[in-house]
Formats: sequence, structure tokens, C-alpha cells
Amino acid sequence: MQLASAEVPPYGRVWSPDGNARHVRKLAVEVEEYFDLGLELRSGDVVFDVGANIGLFALAAARRIPKLRFFAFEPIPALYRALEKNLDEAHLLNGSGSKLFQLGVSRNESDRDAEFFYFRNFPSDSTRYIDDKRREFQKFFQSKADGWRRAKPTLMPGAVADVLADVFARLPEGPVGRWVSDRVTGLEKHRCRMTTLSRVITDEKLDRIDAIKVDVEGAEMDVLAGIAPEHWLRVRQVVIEGHDDNGNLARVRTLLSEAGFDKVVVTRPAGSEEIGLNNFLLFAKR
Repeated sequence: MQLASAEVPPYGRVWSPDGNARHVRKLAVEVEEYFDLGLELRSGDVVFDVGANIGLFALAAARRIPKLRFFAFEPIPALYRALEKNLDEAHLLNGSGSKLFQLGVSRNESDRDAEFFYFRNFPSDSTRYIDDKRREFQKFFQSKADGWRRAKPTLMPGAVADVLADVFARLPEGPVGRWVSDRVTGLEKHRCRMTTLSRVITDEKLDRIDAIKVDVEGAEMDVLAGIAPEHWLRVRQVVIEGHDDNGNLARVRTLLSEAGFDKVVVTRPAGSEEIGLNNFLLFAKR
């Protein structure tokens, strides 16, 4: 897939797999929320960006603070190419000590590779956990269908609109529904290599990590559990966009408390409730 660019203020030209400015603006809003929660960076800080996507978090951080050292992880090939191009054009790679890893992040070093699912039409939703993501898409489709039903399109009878809304709302249900949903979302499967954050901390001989940003579409605990207790002592801040399914938020909070973080702030991402998603934003600091 060829990359395409769009002008997205205040970043200027931003590259992505589809060149869709709307998707890039959505990511830009999300990364601003991390800083609104209280994330603070200083010149020379070491920053891990797990689930880097096309690099908007790194671009936003670099606009605020010069001379940050990024370790960015993105397993999906198309997103990784855009990440590399965006950070290269922003001069965040040469001479900074920053590194990009075309890798997923796991809890176990024995996980050498894993299957990932990338959605061409929803490029910020790539995940290891397809069943959970399909349930999210169903909630998304349902919210859109409810809005359509309330609007009662003037170009068709209300009964027809209701029928189409019901079909749209049930897209991911059943084998046929999943087949249709996978095509609507542009599903691709990729076998990606894996690592743990502790392996990178050890290999790179890092004595501190000033911030870890995690946006991995349901795999938050996989990332956090892959940090050894002795390495947690080197981490100053954590910011996570996650999914509160089956008690996930409580598990994340417990792990961070046990790792010694005494300040934890949790909120909801802008717009998540409107589209039926049970997402959270979490910021933790020592």
C-alpha cells in the first residue's frame, strides 16, 4: 500500500496509509488528551510509545519539548512505514538516539510472534484480539444505526430506514455478518514479531524511562505485564488509552499500585460514550 499525506494543523503534512485527514485529526485529538491528563516531559527524557500508529504522539510531544528520545513500537507494516516517514521528516530520528521497532509488545519473551488484525478503513483500531474488536464495531455500528433511525432520512420511507438501520447495526453478528463487517472495515491479517518492554530496557541499557504511552486496543495488560518489577522502578509516568472490558481497568490500576505509582487519574476519552465504547484514559505518576 502506498502512503498518502494530508495537511493537518498544527503538524503540517502527515503521512498515513490512506491519507485520510479525518483519521489523522482523530488521532491528534486523542494524543492531546494525554497531555491534558497531566503528562509532563522535559528535554532529554526517554519516552516509550507502545502502539505508535503513524507517530502523532511523538510529533505532539516533540512540538512541546525538544530533544526527546523516543522508542516507538508499531507492528503493522503500513502503519510502521507511515510512522517512520513522519518521524524522519520531523527530524526526530537522526542523532537523537530514538529508535523505531516494527514489533508488537507482549508479556512473555517466549511470544516470538503473534497474529494481528489491521483495518484499512479504521487504521487506529489494529489489535491482537479480533473478537473484542468485533464487539466494539458492533457497538459502533449500533450507535450509528440509532442515530440514523432518529434522523429518519427524508430520501426514503421511515420503515425502509428502520430496516436498513437494523441491518447496519447487526453487521458483525454471525458468520455472514462477520464476513460483511470484515469487508466494511477492511480487515487484513498480519503475522508480527514480538518483544517485551523489559527486553528492550535491558538491550538498550536504559536506567530510566520518563514516560510510557500505551494505546494497543485491548492488549494493555500484555504490555504492562511484560515489565519486570526491577524495571518498573525506572518508570516515572504511564499514560494509557484502554478498554474497560471484563475488569481490565481494575487490573491495570492494581498493577500500577503494586509498581509504586501513588498518583492515578482516570477519565473517559472524548466521544467514546456517544459511540457506545467503554474506553478509559489513565495517567499514573510517581
